[in-house]
Amino acid sequence: MEKYIEKLYEEFIKTQKIQITKKNKESSFERWLEEKKIILNYYGEFLETMDFIPRRGVMEFDKGIKDSVLTYIKKEYIGILLSEYTKNIKLDNKIVGVDGNLTIENKSIFLEYDNKKRLLDFINFYITQLPIEDSTLNLLINLIKNNKNVFIGAYGNLNDADYDNKLKKLYDLKKEIEIYTGKNIDGEVTMTSNYYLACITPKLKYKKKN
Repeated sequence: MEKYIEKLYEEFIKTQKIQITKKNKESSFERWLEEKKIILNYYGEFLETMDFIPRRGVMEFDKGIKDSVLTYIKKEYIGILLSEYTKNIKLDNKIVGVDGNLTIENKSIFLEYDNKKRLLDFINFYITQLPIEDSTLNLLINLIKNNKNVFIGAYGNLNDADYDNKLKKLYDLKKEIEIYTGKNIDGEVTMTSNYYLACITPKLKYKKKN
C-alpha cells in the first residue's frame, strides 16, 4: 500500500498551484482523495454517455482502491482491477483486484495470475485513466488492434495545475493511437461547474449477424 499511496501523492502534487507545506501536507492530500471520490462518480456517469456498456465485463488497469472507477459505474457487470496495487482482493461482490499479466494470443485474451492462465472471453471493455504506464498503453493499443472496446480517460478539478497538460496528453494519445492502429479514435471533453471529464475510445463498427 505504501508504494500505491506514494504514487497517488505524486499525482496530487502535480495538481497543486502552490507549494504544499509540511504543516498542511497530510490534510490537503486527504481532501484531494475525498474530492477524487466525487469526481470518479461523475466520471462513471460520463463513461455511460460514450457507449460504455460493459454487459459481459470490464477490466481496469493500474489503479487501486482509491482511484478505481469500477465501483462508481452504475450498471451490473463483472469487473477486474488488474494492478500491482491490488492483490486478489474484492472491492465488492462483482469486482476483484488481481496482480497479474494480460496477454493476447491469436486474438484471444488471457489473464495470468497465481500460476494460472485463464481465457477472458467474457470481458468486452478495457479502461484506464491518466497517468498511464507505457507498458499499459502498448497493451491497450494491441487490444484496439484486436477490435476491443478501450477507453482511456482523464479527469480532475478545473483549477488543477496539470489540467491543460492532461488534456493535451490525452489529445496526443488520440493522434498516436490513430497512427498505430489505423482506426478512428473518438474523443470527448465535458465540464461541470468544478470538474473536467475527458475520454478517448475507438469508434468500432459492428456487423450484424444473420
